[in-house]
Amino acid sequence: MDRARSKASESPIQVSVDDLAALEEENRRLKALLVHRLPQENAQLGSMLARFK
Repeated sequence: MDRARSKASESPIQVSVDDLAALEEENRRLKALLVHRLPQENAQLGSMLARFK
């Protein structure tokens, strides 16, 4: 298993500029989704926890 890991770390991964741009765009989209969704989920969880106080 260690041999496989060292061989994998020795060979660089080739990624095209287009693939990298697509991944960066997906990252931006997912981060924006989290920015929108997390406060809503936190508010919902807060109201659920408030019932136990």
